[in-house]
Amino acid sequence: MYAVNPIPVHSSTVAGALARCVASLREKPSMEPTDITIEILKSIRDELGGVRQELVGITGRMDRVERRQTEAELRVATEFVAVSGVVREMRDAYREERALSHRVDDHERRLSEMERRVGG
Repeated sequence: MYAVNPIPVHSSTVAGALARCVASLREKPSMEPTDITIEILKSIRDELGGVRQELVGITGRMDRVERRQTEAELRVATEFVAVSGVVREMRDAYREERALSHRVDDHERRLSEMERRVGG
């Protein structure tokens, strides 16, 4: 028997595939070296197929995230334009109010002066 520590075979990585191959080799010590190599390569190929499928799924999710981010940026830009318009309107209203305020102050001053003249 071999004097090697047992390797857990529950991993779904390439290392896990290799561990499963080593575990199967311990059970079948009569395999030829070429058979061992072929079995290891088959296990690695199978694991890589699973990794490819996972990458396809991840790529799809990344595409959806990118699309949502683009849509969100468009909504933010649209709202920014709307807020900018409201700020301009408020600025114009404030300027108009200030101009009217000076006229009202002027009228108040003139009325007070007329009242003083008439009343005095």
